[in-house]
Amino acid sequence: MFLDPYFDQAGKVMEMPPDHLKIVFSIFMTYPYAYLYNRLPNNPNIKHLYSIVLTCVTMLWFHRIYEGFAHIIISSIITLVVTKYYKDKRMPWVNFVLLMIHMSISHIQRQRQGHLGDDQFDHTGPQMVLVIKLTSFAFNVFDATQPSEKLTDYNKTMMVREFPSLIEYYGWVLFFGGFIAGPANEYMDYKRFVTMEVFRDANGKIVRPSATKATLKLFAQGLFFILILATVAPHFSYFECLKPWYLEMPFWKRFLFIQAAGFSSRVKYYAVWLLAEGACVLCGLGFNGYDKDGKARWNRVSNIRPFTYETGESIKVLLESWNMRTNVWLKNYVYLRVSKGKPGFGATVATFATSALWHGFHPGYYLTFVSGSLVQNVAKKLRRLVRPFFFTPDLKHPLPTKRIYDLYGYIASQSSINMIAGPFLVLELNGSLRVWKSVYFYVHVAVFVIEGLFAAGLGKKLKEVQKTRAEKAGVQLQEIKPRDDKVIVSEVGVEFADEGGVRVGKKKLQ
Repeated sequence: MFLDPYFDQAGKVMEMPPDHLKIVFSIFMTYPYAYLYNRLPNNPNIKHLYSIVLTCVTMLWFHRIYEGFAHIIISSIITLVVTKYYKDKRMPWVNFVLLMIHMSISHIQRQRQGHLGDDQFDHTGPQMVLVIKLTSFAFNVFDATQPSEKLTDYNKTMMVREFPSLIEYYGWVLFFGGFIAGPANEYMDYKRFVTMEVFRDANGKIVRPSATKATLKLFAQGLFFILILATVAPHFSYFECLKPWYLEMPFWKRFLFIQAAGFSSRVKYYAVWLLAEGACVLCGLGFNGYDKDGKARWNRVSNIRPFTYETGESIKVLLESWNMRTNVWLKNYVYLRVSKGKPGFGATVATFATSALWHGFHPGYYLTFVSGSLVQNVAKKLRRLVRPFFFTPDLKHPLPTKRIYDLYGYIASQSSINMIAGPFLVLELNGSLRVWKSVYFYVHVAVFVIEGLFAAGLGKKLKEVQKTRAEKAGVQLQEIKPRDDKVIVSEVGVEFADEGGVRVGKKKLQ
């Protein structure tokens, strides 16, 4: 391709792989694509065809990913055939398994070629996004055949009552907004957007609010993180932790370096996800109704909240703010489908396994996910058993000491995630363990000590103290049972929002 020499030269100057520059360029190009998209005739078929042509040109001509693009088409054909012709209650699960196997083959092929992480762009990234879309679609088609009482409100909103035409189906599959790196979008969201139904007001008129401000905000944030990615991030990498100069530093400097490496590793995700979301918003796909003040909301396909993440004071907040569209998928199409209204260990394991397999087979992924689930479990216990002591006995008002708890929560949560995320980037087993060893496995040691204290009776003692404290204040504490409608699903585990409040204070009956 005639542009390749320019990307090669720019890569040398900026010390970045040309592939990475081409990905950024492709995402930037979705903005003029979106601008033109908004000026197409209000004909869904023209819009479908526009996306199909753009994505084909991008993958086949610009990136020259021929075999990989064939894999993407094969995945889409699998779902098309299974959902249209296999009329059985097992249909969505058959589709799910076939797609996961196909994607696993792609992951294994990439791994056997010696690629680590995103060192070279290929079809596996878009295929991962597509798996989210296609597995969701199969369940949506199946839901249209089920009694309403069996479905959640979310299921009812996304069910597919009318099977799409071929051009409509591939217009959605190959929609240029978010195709390369996400965000994934549901078929019914796409259909309502492309037909303009999402903008229909209470009077039946189609009124599309301006997306300019929301788009510029996302675009500016994306540029900000690209600037950091190009200037600061290269100096703080987990791979630097494998070099002799790093190991020669005192522990406190290594600890601080790990924190900087964690932030630097997130920057590329911030940049790509925010820019991709901005293009979707510019098209109109991000519209999510109006808030109580009548202002348009553009967060329907939000995938990341950088500020919330970087200021998060608990593991729960961090996980809720990261890769949000994947979390929506894991919740609605894995956990809730397996649990069937009965929260349990089996559904949690199935969710965790799906997330791990979806990412691939590098040992680093599993080191990060397993460690993340252990940290999440400990954080959940601490929040349930320690946090109430920083509130009034009725749990309604925070005490002045709550600020100390929040500060501790911020430091503990951020430093835990920054350490356990190392293998997610390094991927190779020995290198991952060396990164952790360089800081003495401080997260795992903390988890072991805290779990040991709970096993020795600390948890029981804290519950007794809580109860005594409440009784002295004339308050009765009630345990809240987990509820599926309050489930919080992330890439490393499952927990319930109910446990955030732990218990509810109620006045004793006189």
